[in-house]
Amino acid sequence: MRIPGRLPLIVALGLVGAVLPVAPTAAAMPGAVVVPSNTSPTKDYVVILTENASVASKVNKEESLGNDVNDVFSSKVKGFVAELDASDVRRLKKDPQVLVVEPDATFSVGVTDESTTSTTT
Repeated sequence: MRIPGRLPLIVALGLVGAVLPVAPTAAAMPGAVVVPSNTSPTKDYVVILTENASVASKVNKEESLGNDVNDVFSSKVKGFVAELDASDVRRLKKDPQVLVVEPDATFSVGVTDESTTSTTT
């Protein structure tokens, strides 16, 4: 199938891509240091608590320490999202009523349709 008018555009785009300089990645440069885009001393962390922990008391403790608690959850899992610094993270990771302390992030799951067809003879 021939698509008139598209071939010159495709060739031109390919040539532009071929002459653009490619910046080396940090992995390709020995001794390079990768600095995350968020260099703030605090960032949001998800804190998951044990079943016997009191979400209210943990949230109150964080707020009394000056940490902003952005979200609280208790239906499926007990926990909260709070703006923490490195010392807060270390303190919470030592708490026996805390299961997980991880940076808050958005995740997406890609789904691939791997349906197959079969024929019988």
